[in-house]
Amino acid sequence: MYGVGEALSRRAFRPYLQWFLLAGLSTLINPYGLKYWSYLFQAVTMPRPEITEWVSLWKGYQLGFLGQERFFYFLALTAVAFLAAWWARWREITPILVLLFTLYLSVKHLRHQVFFALAFGAYIPLLLTAYFRKLTARPGFMALTSRLGRKIPALALILLMSYFAYKLASQAPLHLEFPTEPGAATEAGIYYPLGAIDYLEQHHLSGKLLVSFNWGEYCLWKLYPQCRVAIDGRYETVYPESVNKEYFDFLMARQGWRNFLEHYPPDLILIELHSRPYALLSRDPQWRQVYADPGCVLFRRHGPVPPDPAQAHIHP
Repeated sequence: MYGVGEALSRRAFRPYLQWFLLAGLSTLINPYGLKYWSYLFQAVTMPRPEITEWVSLWKGYQLGFLGQERFFYFLALTAVAFLAAWWARWREITPILVLLFTLYLSVKHLRHQVFFALAFGAYIPLLLTAYFRKLTARPGFMALTSRLGRKIPALALILLMSYFAYKLASQAPLHLEFPTEPGAATEAGIYYPLGAIDYLEQHHLSGKLLVSFNWGEYCLWKLYPQCRVAIDGRYETVYPESVNKEYFDFLMARQGWRNFLEHYPPDLILIELHSRPYALLSRDPQWRQVYADPGCVLFRRHGPVPPDPAQAHIHP
């Protein structure tokens, strides 16, 4: 992108293209060769409608994944960048390309907002510098500044920094607390099934554990080697697309929701209390509810475990 921007600006662009070529070739130093490129293409283009961090900015705001404060803060950053560029009559093609591309990524997927924030932090000083140079060239502004004195803007900046430092410290950023109920996680955005995991550990329940997607890594961390967990956030890097599809068919209670249970039969199922499969499992005589709290419910298989398809071809 920098090479294209510099070429359009009629400046030296070949060094960028050379490094781009070398960086691209360096990705071939991997155990998979060219297959890694095909995997990356698939990973970038594949849809992830069930993953909350991959939804668009507007849809995330509508569904509540993106809080109102964060939503309007992002809009404010975007407005500041565009207004500063407009007022300063900015004509730099390369930074504009970078800002527009990262803005597009941020609007398309929630998880990519960090790229726009990084680009904004890199370029906003240039925009503000250009803007204030133009502003200070006006005689009326300079007369007003001399009357107010130079200490007032500095004092205002110190007060603003102190306010944000106080806000950060009041949120206890170095303290991590896991709410025991989903309602308490509204502001923190964190909820894990602590009660169910304590129940599993205290009753020494083990086996293959099917969990809700957002809890996969936490259950892997807490329950290994007591339980083998499916599925977690590594998604396409570990699990084939066919497995992911059957898994989310189960979580969303879509047609064929039982396929995952039949192909990869679990011993235990840990899901949200108000999730779609809850009602289906509650009516299924093969499953028995053994634990529940306001946020999660744990089912245990009631009856013999079906044979593992992967072991069907093995004979003594």
